[in-house]
Amino acid sequence: NAEYMGYELNDEQRFAAAALAVRQAYRAPTPQDRHDALVTEALARFKSSKDFAFEAAATKDQATLLKFQAELAKRTGRQFEGWSLSETMFECACLNLLDVVERCREQFSVSPKRYFHILVRAFVASGNFKELEKLGKNKSPIGFKPFIDACAAAGRPNEAAKYVPKLPKADERVEAFVKLQLYREAADEALKARSVEMLENIAAVAPNEDVRSYVRVQIGKLAK
Repeated sequence: NAEYMGYELNDEQRFAAAALAVRQAYRAPTPQDRHDALVTEALARFKSSKDFAFEAAATKDQATLLKFQAELAKRTGRQFEGWSLSETMFECACLNLLDVVERCREQFSVSPKRYFHILVRAFVASGNFKELEKLGKNKSPIGFKPFIDACAAAGRPNEAAKYVPKLPKADERVEAFVKLQLYREAADEALKARSVEMLENIAAVAPNEDVRSYVRVQIGKLAK
């Protein structure tokens, strides 16, 4: 090792040595050994230059995640090592380990948008619509379209419909109801907005005469 022979390494060499230390850390036999190697070897090397501040922070986070995943494996009997932070949070949310998800959010400074996206996907994937509703009662940093889209993609239009009234604009609510094939609800929204154009657009895509008749009635109400 050149450092131990009295030679000063340049930044390129320091970076290469740190990257090698990361690769070697992941060859360690146990999660604890891998964590320790990341901290004592790779992290120490990245900290040797201020130019490696990003890599140092990323290595520190990865070491923390490894330790966290090892604890989680003991608690759940499931294997989490090798998963990203988002994948770990998603799986924990699917298992309804919401205290763990919250701990991850705080520990790794997860942004509100990323946090909400993970929870929405996880609650829908696990069929935990009760928790999704609880989440939807909060101010959403991602809006409510992701709630609607996730529920619709899962074949749960009635669950998706719960979040349509939370969309800020009438045309967005009408469009969402139409996509969910809830044409009467779409017509009701268009009536509230007093938009004949919206109603006519709904009638144009209505699947049967009953729906078209219902829409025409709403148009008639605006004509009075």
